[in-house]
Amino acid sequence: MEKHATTVEPMPQDWRIRVVDLPAALPDQVRAAIDRHWASVTAAGRPYWNGPALAIAHETKSDSQWRVELHRTDYAHYLATLHRQIDATYWCRVVAVGGLLITADGQAVLGENAAETALADVHVLASTAE
Repeated sequence: MEKHATTVEPMPQDWRIRVVDLPAALPDQVRAAIDRHWASVTAAGRPYWNGPALAIAHETKSDSQWRVELHRTDYAHYLATLHRQIDATYWCRVVAVGGLLITADGQAVLGENAAETALADVHVLASTAE
């Protein structure tokens, strides 16, 4: 089994993660394409669960500052992105599949799936504050 290095980057001192309690803005035809794709993969017997996900709506990052705005979406949106079934303009950029941890001392820990996992194409910042 191939070993993969973990990337750890210093988190900017000034960071904000804002979760907007609104669904990701998707045109009706994009949502319909996502739903068609979901129907096709589940009809094929795939054991997927269409649970909630948080997608990056806006992000800005510099050495001193990081701002992320997250919107609600679902696994079907992510899967349609992974399988390239929707226009790239509407791809779902997930923050973390496993979770986001905020430690007692204010550090954020985000994960990246290993290549041998089922969702190996998930690429997120793997960081902690210094």
